[in-house]
Amino acid sequence: SCENVHTMTLIRDIKANKSSGNVLSRIANKFGQ
Repeated sequence: SCENVHTMTLIRDIKANKSSGNVLSRIANKFGQ
């Protein structure tokens, strides 16, 4: 489903940017939309 792909993308971003503080704000922005 589209939601599953979106979730997978978020997880991939988190794993790829564990040390980046921007990830949290990016996630917040995505869920805010």
